[in-house]
Amino acid sequence: DLSCGPTSVLSPDVPIMPGTGVPVNKGRISGTPESVGMASNALQRLEDFQRKLVEDERLPCTHVQISRRGRIIYNRRTGWRDFESRIPLGEDDVFRLYSMTKPIVSAAIMQLVEQGKLLISDPVWKFLGPRWKKSNLQVLIPGTFDDTTGLYETTPSTRTITIKMLLTHTSGLSYGFDHKGIMNKVDLLYHRARIGKVSTLSRFCDALTTMPLLFQPGDCWWYGYNHDVLGAIVEVVSGEDLELYFQRHIFSPLRMSETSFWIPPKKRERVPKLYMRAGQTPGMLSLGASVGNDCGLVDVSGAMQKSESAQISLWSETTENSFFSGGGGLAGTVQDYHRFAQCMLNGGELDGARILSRKTVQSMVSNHIGRTPHGEPVDMRTKSVGLPLDSYTEMGEAGAGFGLGCAVVLRSDLGNYTASEGSFSWGGAASTLFWCDPQEDLVVVFATQFRFRDDFKLPLRALLSNLIYGAIVDGDVRGSLMCTSKL
Repeated sequence: DLSCGPTSVLSPDVPIMPGTGVPVNKGRISGTPESVGMASNALQRLEDFQRKLVEDERLPCTHVQISRRGRIIYNRRTGWRDFESRIPLGEDDVFRLYSMTKPIVSAAIMQLVEQGKLLISDPVWKFLGPRWKKSNLQVLIPGTFDDTTGLYETTPSTRTITIKMLLTHTSGLSYGFDHKGIMNKVDLLYHRARIGKVSTLSRFCDALTTMPLLFQPGDCWWYGYNHDVLGAIVEVVSGEDLELYFQRHIFSPLRMSETSFWIPPKKRERVPKLYMRAGQTPGMLSLGASVGNDCGLVDVSGAMQKSESAQISLWSETTENSFFSGGGGLAGTVQDYHRFAQCMLNGGELDGARILSRKTVQSMVSNHIGRTPHGEPVDMRTKSVGLPLDSYTEMGEAGAGFGLGCAVVLRSDLGNYTASEGSFSWGGAASTLFWCDPQEDLVVVFATQFRFRDDFKLPLRALLSNLIYGAIVDGDVRGSLMCTSKL
């Protein structure tokens, strides 16, 4: 049976928050779909879809958890922890979250903002040293890179990189996805300098300053190493390493006991294997590049573990001297991440534990990447015009802006799936994703372990959104058009 079914209803062994008498709900069903205005028969289509993805070998496993109005009404998993050995996915399996780490490090930065320890307008050099001053940064001049000689021309940075630029991916840093420099020559330079092999966070941040920026800071939106740099700032300002900071100030208050930058050896059997599509070339330039059908799985767990070992500390023997990647280093359960997402939708509070104020969360999930001369908010696509965007698996969506660490739906009419304006979201490199919808008071967390997905072949967010919103049946169109946001 490919379906592992729902978790049980709240039972006497549910953990209790110390001193409160309030049960901690970590994935247990706490209401029926009908009790929150959703239809069980429509959600059956979602479970059928999850099962079909595994049956057709398009994904190795799926785990979806949904809550509405604060009540968990759906928690289903299908497929395999180990596809070849047919070991079923477990209820509390630990997923590589990759870039779903970013909203959490953004929350950490905003905690420090609330404490008066920094401003988002602060220059990065204030915390990481003079290497980050604009006088020491160069910007690659487009079209000057000589593929034969490797020589290129730069121009001095005209702006200082700020914390806000890091939060919004407008700093000019890139991510090294295009390691052959097919479209992005900065990525090629990252690869030649072995940026991804630098094994301490401070040295990594220093190394970034020796590379040219892709554009003048603030001019464009481009996905890059920004949140790794933010993680370094959290460490400097707090005096704690990122693992300790997260555990003390986010994970412990929210009872996210299964989330960490490091997986102890005794828990590693609960980590599903990582797969990619059979016949596809590994890499983040796979959008629209795959041919044939979309079926067949290849285990890439070992290969990815080896290639990421310098900057992903999940498999280290200990946490000592580890590189805690604020951009993609966490692993955790669906239940844990759902608690973080629900906390954010609630305005920074969950089960009596507050990690941020409502006003701070509102700012985080507002668009921060600018407006047109006519006052219209700018989306990620518009902010990326002129950059080598085509073919990346990590790319901005039409109609979606960017807040302080997550995407924000600005215009649902420009998207290709059902969505509410004001929804905020992000995903990870292993095809995990989450979104929060303040209008519908909805939280969705999806997990699998599948790298280099071609969104033209398997548009997961679109398919999941249409299936889940297709189960919302309360109210009417007039009420929906006038509904107010939870935030």
